[in-house]
Amino acid sequence: MCSKTADYNWETVKTEFLKEIDLKPCDGCDSCYLRCDRDIPMTREEFLNIRFYIQCECHDDICEIVCEDKRVDMGDGVYYQLCRFLDMKTHKCAVYPVRPLVCRIMGHVEWMPCPIDRISRTAPAKISLILMKTYALNERKTYEEWESMENTHDR
Repeated sequence: MCSKTADYNWETVKTEFLKEIDLKPCDGCDSCYLRCDRDIPMTREEFLNIRFYIQCECHDDICEIVCEDKRVDMGDGVYYQLCRFLDMKTHKCAVYPVRPLVCRIMGHVEWMPCPIDRISRTAPAKISLILMKTYALNERKTYEEWESMENTHDR
């Protein structure tokens, strides 16, 4: 691979990174749910994957989850807003199979460690940094921003 980030192919880098990590320890675990921020940036492809998944799955169940109060009291009246797709009863992600890359790498890179040390090894720093730099070259917006753009185009 070349030394300039722009020379990397996004799909190739993502594939190489995903080969380096083991997502099995995350299946069924909800210990990082408090890190599920409302404003996670994602690519348009990730947004469309989520929308398609919602349309294919039981839409009413996901709509119920989206309508839940996502505020968490952090103390002293300070509230934190969690992701719209986090089920507040089970602490599970309603779009887990198609969650954005940032959600997938939680616990698998040095700078976002697993909160319960369930992940025995993180991806090598070099490929992790290349992944994030390449990912950053993609246009990213929050789900709400993408949705707003879609709604504007539908009018």
